[in-house]
Amino acid sequence: MDWSKFVQNLVDSIKAAFISDITEVKNQAIQAGKEFLDKNKDDILKWTQQCESGELKENELKILLDGKKDLLKIVALKQQVLGKVALQKFITECTSILFNALVAFIP
Repeated sequence: MDWSKFVQNLVDSIKAAFISDITEVKNQAIQAGKEFLDKNKDDILKWTQQCESGELKENELKILLDGKKDLLKIVALKQQVLGKVALQKFITECTSILFNALVAFIP
């Protein structure tokens, strides 16, 4: 068994799996952020216009946005759960990659 070649193949396979999982988590985070903005679009646009017209002061805008923190926390919690699922998937993939690499090098 060529240990160096085995290790390099294993590292390359794990990198590929890791990049795939990170991209998936990143895409999920982007999607969750877009969903949050879409759900709150009307409020955000209205508040922005009210600030521009002087009807709403900046500190009042901050208070209104702070009220949306609970929704952001829910989105963040959702992402945490998805991240844990992705981590478990990555661990499972690494184990599978190791097994397949070992089997491939057994004469």
